[in-house]
Amino acid sequence: MAKQIIIGIIIAWMGWSLVYFSWHLSEIFGSIPRFEKNLWGTRNGLVIFGFGIMIIWFLVLFGVIPTTSPTENLGGFTSVQ
Repeated sequence: MAKQIIIGIIIAWMGWSLVYFSWHLSEIFGSIPRFEKNLWGTRNGLVIFGFGIMIIWFLVLFGVIPTTSPTENLGGFTSVQ
């Protein structure tokens, strides 16, 4: 549970920073042609991408997206008689 919370906070910080600093990032890196064509501009594309990351944060935090290895829950091998 603590692992999910820590990973969720890191992901939320990344999404929030993309939304908050979108203007500065678009000034530093210039225009992104794919965002200009499909998402109404570079700054809007960064904001949409940041909100997408924050949606992933909610999914990780509430356990919809697991943060554990799929092999952890397998258990040991048992023989069938």
